[in-house]
Amino acid sequence: MKLTCQRCKLKKIKCDKAEPTCNHCVSAGVECLTAERRRRPRNLQQRVSVGHISQRLELLERQLGRPAVADASVRTSSIPGDATTTESAVSGGSAAPLSPNAALMAENGTESWIYRLATDTRQKFQDQVSPSATSNSPKMDDAMSALDDALHELGTVRVRRDRNRNACQKMSPSQAVECIEASTSFLEDLCVWHVFTGALDYDLLRKLPYVIDSPFVQIDPSIHVQYYSMLYYGSSKLFKPGNTFSEDAYLTMLEVVPAWLDASTDTLADVHTATMMVWAALSMLDYQLAWKFHCKACSYIKLSGIDHLDILPPKTIEEQSKRADLRILHWHILSADILFRVLLGKPSILRWSQQKIDLPTVFHRTNLSSHTQLFTSVIWTRYTMMTAEILEEIDRAAIDHKEDLVRKVDDFCVQLDRLIEEWNMEQLLRNESTSNTFRFGIADHIMSMYAIIIGIKRMIRSKTQVTPIDPNTVRAARKVVSTILYLSTVGWAPLPSVSEIYFDTLVSFYPFSAVFSLYEHILASSDYEACEDDIQRLENLERVMKPTALNRSDFSPFTKTVAALNALSRNIQEQRQRQQRLALTGERVNENRAPTQPFTLNMFYDLANTIIDPGISEFPFPDVAMGAYPFPHDFVRALEDDMIGRDWHQNHWDVSNSLDEEIPEYWIE
Repeated sequence: MKLTCQRCKLKKIKCDKAEPTCNHCVSAGVECLTAERRRRPRNLQQRVSVGHISQRLELLERQLGRPAVADASVRTSSIPGDATTTESAVSGGSAAPLSPNAALMAENGTESWIYRLATDTRQKFQDQVSPSATSNSPKMDDAMSALDDALHELGTVRVRRDRNRNACQKMSPSQAVECIEASTSFLEDLCVWHVFTGALDYDLLRKLPYVIDSPFVQIDPSIHVQYYSMLYYGSSKLFKPGNTFSEDAYLTMLEVVPAWLDASTDTLADVHTATMMVWAALSMLDYQLAWKFHCKACSYIKLSGIDHLDILPPKTIEEQSKRADLRILHWHILSADILFRVLLGKPSILRWSQQKIDLPTVFHRTNLSSHTQLFTSVIWTRYTMMTAEILEEIDRAAIDHKEDLVRKVDDFCVQLDRLIEEWNMEQLLRNESTSNTFRFGIADHIMSMYAIIIGIKRMIRSKTQVTPIDPNTVRAARKVVSTILYLSTVGWAPLPSVSEIYFDTLVSFYPFSAVFSLYEHILASSDYEACEDDIQRLENLERVMKPTALNRSDFSPFTKTVAALNALSRNIQEQRQRQQRLALTGERVNENRAPTQPFTLNMFYDLANTIIDPGISEFPFPDVAMGAYPFPHDFVRALEDDMIGRDWHQNHWDVSNSLDEEIPEYWIE
């Protein structure tokens, strides 16, 4: 269809759009000029379609599952990350976003690393608890049922819930700017070296709230994703965890991801966007999607050649300065890659070699202004380097050198412990003069190191077929739980809401790296007193996790799983206590209830004669049977178990109408 000609448009008169010349231009005797029709993209909201979750996952996996290694058609510049000299072989297809109401984990909850560890622990409990113990203890049976219910919820966990889809749209521009300002400090507190400080255009992001809904402004898809990422982080800091604004910002961010993937040019902006999405998805318990975005970030790193940045020396000072920023970015993504492998069981994507890329510069412009940033930079660099080296050793280790591999891993665990001791990290954590922000940072790195120890040890056990859990793993798990419990007791004034989001970030991730190792230790140990402290730690951790579950409904299945495992552990502990008391004194303890007052044989006879038909004045209690059970309630329980074992039915208990009948012999065997 022909557009309005330029003359009619300029004079603001109605053009009849006649071909080849409109009547107004014919009357005026001028040339009729018409601009070419410009293809305008449809509004993103008009392309939103409601689909099943499998369709959405298939779409994102196709977009995020691009090749991670550049082929012969990829050419990189001498300065990696320069988009003007990088030709990407990655091509994206059309991707229409599906409905964000679909739960990304609805069908993939069973693939979660927490579900996998919880299922393995459940199987260990099932193997430990005998069927006879379960049948004789209703508490044990109820605990196993509660665990099954919790695992079912965990397997179908939804990372989102019904919410107000217009929360972000209703946010005023001033509120959005406030969120962006809060997200800036939030990312600086969480990230070492302020990796996003020089990468994001904060001035542009602050202006976006005023034009984000304008139909006359086209926003780059990468900036669009960054904007809603900043709203997510900022609203999480300003409001309580699990608030409507942060959830809506996260889901809106996912809506614009397909457009970003289509328009992706594999620049450094795309690397930072993918990295921000990784941590946002992890904090939302969306582990599968976080892994996909991490693969995307690693793909950008490889395509741009950042993973072999220092094969050749820099030519200029400017290039050296640019490489320093790229090393920090590479180190951030490498540390995430280590956590994905060690804790979540994913394969390694990035490999570090000092011959290809140097260590990050400790004294960098982003951390010289803060001694706390400099402190954490040194520690983070050291334990990340040590972990990357031990992972290389594990991958290269031969099957017939198990003892040598175990020795190297033990030395690695000792070195991490020494690193914590050398820098007095635990003393700084508990020092009253330590600021809350610095305290959270120290706790984050302490738990990260101990979680790495647990994960590395778990990898070695599967590789070397070592069955018992070792003391290093148990000690590391206790340290993680104790750190969480300590943080829960610290007063967070004068900024309780800010500290709450920091604590929520830690408590929703690190405990699951440790609790399953403690449960395994409790099952493997037969010492009652040695396990009591661990069970009390786990029960205290359950109480700490419950407030987070109240704020975030998606976290509730995780808390219920820990509660059910705690109940099982407590029942096993009580069973061990009874067995220990029986072995020492020979005293039998009632498993389910204790009488409020001493229960004598005479009281038992009186009770029996009142509940049995009055026609039987003297019930023939066998002396031999009563002598075998020192307490009457034990005799009744044994008699009840025997009747159940003989497959008694309800009508067998009614003997009022059949007293004259002959008693079957199998009743009195």
